[in-house]
Amino acid sequence: MANAKSNLNLASDSIPKLFFNYFIPMLLAMLAMASYSTIDGIFVNKKLGDDAMKAIVVVWPLFPAMMACSLMFSLGGASLISYYLAKGRANIARAIFSSIVHLLFPLSLLVGVLYYAYASSVIDFFARGLTQNVHDMAVDYLRGTCVGLFGIILHPVLDICVVNDKRPRLAMFAMFLGAICNVIFNYLFLFVWEFGIIGSAYATTLGHIIGSLVLLWHYIESKHRALLLGFLIKI
Repeated sequence: MANAKSNLNLASDSIPKLFFNYFIPMLLAMLAMASYSTIDGIFVNKKLGDDAMKAIVVVWPLFPAMMACSLMFSLGGASLISYYLAKGRANIARAIFSSIVHLLFPLSLLVGVLYYAYASSVIDFFARGLTQNVHDMAVDYLRGTCVGLFGIILHPVLDICVVNDKRPRLAMFAMFLGAICNVIFNYLFLFVWEFGIIGSAYATTLGHIIGSLVLLWHYIESKHRALLLGFLIKI
């Protein structure tokens, strides 16, 4: 689907070579994705204490549910993309990829806006009997995450599609870069600038957005990459 070259040939390469070239990068990428909640918990607990940890525990289950919905479309779409690429019908594969992105991007914006506007009601629905401090922190964390919800939703989608385009190492790199950025931003927002729990939410969303931008770069044609780089250098 993109002009980037890959040294993998699914038709002629040996099964062991393909297995390890896909399995190891994807295993490490999944571990990097799983680190987001762990890193948030470590930094938040160290800086803000038990109430902040309780707030994250209240909010976090909402996002795996949304990511599961995202993966439903991306895994199903990835199977179709692989099928049509193998058939040599790249135009249909591109149409499927575009349809997934065009569906999930506005949907993530809509869900983010609704969750942001009704954050307090959402928290009350999923967790009753919270202290006022935990409730307020949970609302802040939910709203902070909703600001960049599109990144959280699109990151795994783009990751799977890039793997389908025979670039598993790029997918691993993007996931690791996002996870490392999450660590850095958590430290800056919590310990340096002291944003509070919303800073941890910003760190998570920024990590996913940065990872998504790396993966989107894969889909930009070479001539457009040169124009974009030239524009950025001038700035």
